[in-house]
Amino acid sequence: MGRCFLRGVTARKKARRRWGAPWTTAEDKQLGKIPDSVLARRTGRTIKEVVAERQRCRIRLPTPARSWTASEIRLLGKFTDREAARRLRRSYGDVRQQRTGLRIPSLRPSRARKWARWEEKLLGKFSDKELAARLKRSRAAVQAHRIGLGLGKYHLTPKQWTIEEEHLLGSATDRPPFLPGVICWALPPLLTWPATPGVRKKTVRSAPTRMKKLLNA
Repeated sequence: MGRCFLRGVTARKKARRRWGAPWTTAEDKQLGKIPDSVLARRTGRTIKEVVAERQRCRIRLPTPARSWTASEIRLLGKFTDREAARRLRRSYGDVRQQRTGLRIPSLRPSRARKWARWEEKLLGKFSDKELAARLKRSRAAVQAHRIGLGLGKYHLTPKQWTIEEEHLLGSATDRPPFLPGVICWALPPLLTWPATPGVRKKTVRSAPTRMKKLLNA
């Protein structure tokens, strides 16, 4: 019994001698992984020394989420979320989430206009930029509300083929018609149009040749 007591006293004396001693690599690795008080007791240092060394190494000590007290909840809605976060030493998102979860109205209600039913019907039928100009809203607000309703973009909506358009398929070439004064470099040097009974064949010259004629005219 006496020997154990003497060993404890000797260990405490040795631990006290570590005050102000330089930090080792093994001790630095334990910073932030265990509480500062536990590390101070194990290394024989003061808590102030441990906190100062951890802050010098820029190591953040993970702390569990604080539970909300009744006095803190009473402040929600009486101040702005940022002011309440500053007074309670909490994050802005934590204060806002707690207030909205308890359905406490904000001190400064949002000035955003509510979406009417006829406005929501226009989402996806026009581009976000055009619809924002028509409804006098920001493009980001239109895009966020459209995504929130699960609607796709306007240009991603496939256009259905009509019966008249389907009848025209195969009756003419798929290439656009040649317009005078418009230079199309994608055309091949020579194209032969399909022969029509009683009509002379037409040939389309290459784009550089047409450009020379336009410049010489």
